[in-house]
Amino acid sequence: MTLASPAPQGDSDSPAAAPVGGNIVRQIIGMIFPPLAGLATAPMLARALGEGGRGELAASISLLQLVAAVGMFGLQESLTFHIARAPERARTSAVFTSFTLSAFGLVGATSTFLLAPLLAGGNDELVVLMRWTSIAVVPTFLLAIPRSIAAGCHEWKLAARESAMTGIVRLAAVGGLWLGGSLTPFTALLAAAGVPLLCAAVYIPFLVRWGRALGRTPRSGREETGRGILQFGWKVWLGALSGIVLTRLDQVLMVPLSSESQLGLYAVAVTVGELPTIISAAARSVTFSADAAEGDESAHAVRLQQTTRVTVLFTVLAALLIGASMPWWLPLLFGATFAASLPAAVVLLLATVAGTAGSVAGAGLGARGHPELRSLSMLYGAIGNLGTLVVLVPAWGALGAATATLVGASISGTANLIWLKRRFGMPVRSFAGVRSTDVRAIWTGARRVASALRKPPVPTTKH
Repeated sequence: MTLASPAPQGDSDSPAAAPVGGNIVRQIIGMIFPPLAGLATAPMLARALGEGGRGELAASISLLQLVAAVGMFGLQESLTFHIARAPERARTSAVFTSFTLSAFGLVGATSTFLLAPLLAGGNDELVVLMRWTSIAVVPTFLLAIPRSIAAGCHEWKLAARESAMTGIVRLAAVGGLWLGGSLTPFTALLAAAGVPLLCAAVYIPFLVRWGRALGRTPRSGREETGRGILQFGWKVWLGALSGIVLTRLDQVLMVPLSSESQLGLYAVAVTVGELPTIISAAARSVTFSADAAEGDESAHAVRLQQTTRVTVLFTVLAALLIGASMPWWLPLLFGATFAASLPAAVVLLLATVAGTAGSVAGAGLGARGHPELRSLSMLYGAIGNLGTLVVLVPAWGALGAATATLVGASISGTANLIWLKRRFGMPVRSFAGVRSTDVRAIWTGARRVASALRKPPVPTTKH
């Protein structure tokens, strides 16, 4: 897929020229493995753990994700931005962020341990699981460093390789535990939290080469660099916090508001309903890094619009395919008990579609130096999500949580599009529909992707 080149802002049908589509495809190929592995392991978890045990596992993993989103203060995305925008200060940026995340991680681990009884809703077994989760907090925080460096250096093949390995190894680990009769909430938690740390070893050769290349870079401007990373991270943090409310707080609060059984149903619905999000996540990552490296707020406006339209198109197609076939294969894979998760899964598919355009547009806001606008959008969405969650979950359970996600995604996505219109003059209609240039870009990309994936990475000298 070849996406649009820089052009005056606004709605345009200019020919596409800047090849970011190949990077998006690489990301999708890599990122598809974890959710596919999640889909493959979900029946094993559902059958081995039951609704209650599946709910306990979901609550523990969601707590880890919540602590990471809150405790990192946006530094992962800030490091990506600064490495892409100012490669001459990459070493200073990475060192400062590493030490800062280590300190924040210790605070996060302590908070996780202490908050476990409050979030477990009187479930002693869940308290133990959540406290085991605290051990993984610091390593999870530090895992953000190689991921951010790779993204800032546009090493999308490497990022895709790590993502693919994580999915494959996790599938092997859970499958082995299931076949051996050892799959419990605790062993499943070990696999979920430990496998990403193990697969991060794929970054080591790259980091060694990268560090040697930076050996002669003057370590200047430390104070200015650190201040810039914290300031950008702070602007991102509100959005990260709001984002976790939109995507994971529901699973943390489900037990106090409803029950472990409803959380187990909802966890299955999330596994299925969020499958199409890999398309928008890949587009968002590549758009953010590419536009940040450009360093010009007005550049690549047409490319952003076309990337968004094409991403929405493929997300809709994926959601329709999954939604139409789901009634046949979901009860077969997960068991008749989990057929009750179908309505929630359908609503989550709608939420994914509703939030896709705004999700990619939000990456454009961040790359143009205005992550605070995206954060405000996510805050509005989080308020809508949380209010709906508290009202509907006690009565509707999993379906109430899914409806809250739909409300939040619609609000935050729409707000991002409005910000782009107000600040950068991009009409909201330019992010909707399918144009002839989009079809040509897709057709061209389909012919080039195979050869592009076989090409060796082009060495860079600026990092």
